[in-house]
Amino acid sequence: MITTLNLIGQTDYMIIEETEVETQIAFQDRKRIGIMGGTFSPPHLGHLIVAQQVGEQLGLDKIYFMPDAEPPHVDEKESISAKHRERMVRLSISGNPLFDIETIELERGGKSYTIDTMKLLTAMHPDTDYYFIIGGDMVEYLPKWKDIDALVQLVQFVGVARPGYGRESVYPIIWVDAPLIDISSTEIRKMVKTGRSIRYLVQEDVKDYILEVALAKKYGASLEACSLAALLHDFAKEHDAKSMKKIVLSQALDSEMTGYGSEIMHGPVGAYYAEKVFGIMDRAILDAIRQHTIGGEVMTLIGKVLFIADYIEPGRTFTGVDEARRLAEISLDEAAYFKIEKTIIHLVKKELPIYPGTIHVYNSWIQRKVGK
Repeated sequence: MITTLNLIGQTDYMIIEETEVETQIAFQDRKRIGIMGGTFSPPHLGHLIVAQQVGEQLGLDKIYFMPDAEPPHVDEKESISAKHRERMVRLSISGNPLFDIETIELERGGKSYTIDTMKLLTAMHPDTDYYFIIGGDMVEYLPKWKDIDALVQLVQFVGVARPGYGRESVYPIIWVDAPLIDISSTEIRKMVKTGRSIRYLVQEDVKDYILEVALAKKYGASLEACSLAALLHDFAKEHDAKSMKKIVLSQALDSEMTGYGSEIMHGPVGAYYAEKVFGIMDRAILDAIRQHTIGGEVMTLIGKVLFIADYIEPGRTFTGVDEARRLAEISLDEAAYFKIEKTIIHLVKKELPIYPGTIHVYNSWIQRKVGK
């Protein structure tokens, strides 16, 4: 009996030991993922600062930005399509290894209830602990969230203080201190409408994208084509002049542009990258990227939109920018000619060499203007 009991005891001990080891390993292997949900209309630097602080202070593996399709807990907002909001999020988080995007709610469509989303995510990723990030202004609304009692069993809420809101809640919340950045997407949209600068409120690529889409809507250009052009037009700037020159020469582009620096080369080189790296085949998009610095003798509607948007973006303060913005509200052709003419005048005043392509573009436009 003793031998039998010892054997059972040893067997039980071995099983218990194995279970404990497996449990410990499983616990150590669990991922710690932050979720920052929102409309992101548009995403701004406040979102990025909060996400960075939460990720670092809690030692999370990743922070996923999760744009919703139709938010149920916010007031009605001016519609910005999910497609554009997703692209702006991707632009905002690009280059930060801590950040990524979760598109489950966009793919599902309809109203986005957190409980439904988190049930799906926890089922898909049972090895993950989720930390759901909310602003201090949302904490008082938690009792109104759908199935909140079930939701707190699936996620750990992380609260980030906001001015004018307390930290009291009946639900378990980890509070994280972060710089109090009082930026709102609503205010940013108002600033864009009134032509005020949103520099330092959103990422530079997002700023360019917003203005491009606004002009595209005004003149009836393809939003899809214009948004792609906006996303890619300055991609070549991530490469130095030497790399650009190599592409210009290897692809039999105008070799003369290599003597005028990156400012001239990055348009044609950007079009090369758009086609060869990103697989863009639409000639109108490629031409728009190619021509966005000096213009073109013939330009499509997409090309004019990009050419002007790049020139009048909020934050630019050069002499004549207000007139360029005024003309952009009236006629893209008038605004484009204004930019081409001012570029020539600027280079002459500065006694800088003028790329022959720029002169050809000017000659073509002035001939059409005089001929009218």
